[in-house]
Amino acid sequence: GGLGMLFFYLAIFATSIAMNLVLPAAGVRVIFKDSFGAGLEFGKIFAFIRQNLGNYLLSLVVFLLAHFVAQFGVILCCVGVFPLMFWAYLTLGHALGQTVRANPESLG
Repeated sequence: GGLGMLFFYLAIFATSIAMNLVLPAAGVRVIFKDSFGAGLEFGKIFAFIRQNLGNYLLSLVVFLLAHFVAQFGVILCCVGVFPLMFWAYLTLGHALGQTVRANPESLG
């Protein structure tokens, strides 16, 4: 049973990593195409990531750094976490917007 749980947790971990890499690109397609269905076109999402790999990964790294900084909001009696997390997601949005601005044809 324990070995089965280990494999289950490893599968969940791998799935969550994959989702965290793909969901921002899906969100970008939904926003710029103004269609929920655009977020489900996986071929075009992966093409967007491939065409903008460097900038896309840089956007994710910037978000991870902003997310790390947001954790220091606990120092402000836990109240500071909420505005700083909001700031981290705004940073992700700005970084992804700059990625699209650098190569708008890649949205398909």
